[in-house]
Parts: sequence; C-alpha cells; structure tokens
Amino acid sequence: MQTMAKQAGPLMWVIFGGEAVGNGSSYDDDGNTTQYIVNEGVKWASLQYETAAAAGSMSINISGNHRYTGHAVQLRMIQGSPPVEKVTCGERTLPKIGTY
Repeated sequence: MQTMAKQAGPLMWVIFGGEAVGNGSSYDDDGNTTQYIVNEGVKWASLQYETAAAAGSMSINISGNHRYTGHAVQLRMIQGSPPVEKVTCGERTLPKIGTY
C-alpha cells in the first residue's frame, strides 16, 4: 500500500472487521536494492486481532519494528458484522474517533 518513497509518520494498519480473528504483516526495506529478496536490511511488523463479538470488543497485538514513527490503526466494519465498541492494543484502550 506504500510507494517506494519513504513516507513520514506512522505505519497505518487498516482492519476490515467482520471476521473473529485476523492478521497481517508488512516489511520496510531500503527502497533501492533487491536485498529484501534475501531478507537483509528488512524490518518487519505484524498485527494480529481477535474480536469478542458478544462483548463488542476487539483485542489487537502489534509487534515488530519499522522506520516509521509509530503505528496507527483504522477499523472499518463490514456491513452486518457485530458492532465493536471497545478496541484495545496491549493494555491501552484506543480512542474512538468517529462513526460514519
């Protein structure tokens, strides 16, 4: 989802909710060489989530490291999926910014 150009700011994770569990991973390389083929000079980050539909909550775990300044999470729900009212990452409850 990124170009070869280095982007400033956080690494943006977009979760399309609706499934009970999910995961994803991303890598960041130098953008100039093919060293990523042999996994040299690559920084990996991964995200796993689990939804407790009955409780209306989602638990997210982010691990790894990028050259970005942190992580940002955007949750987009699939129509008809159970609503998620509370999202936690580690011990932290993430703020709900808006509903559209």
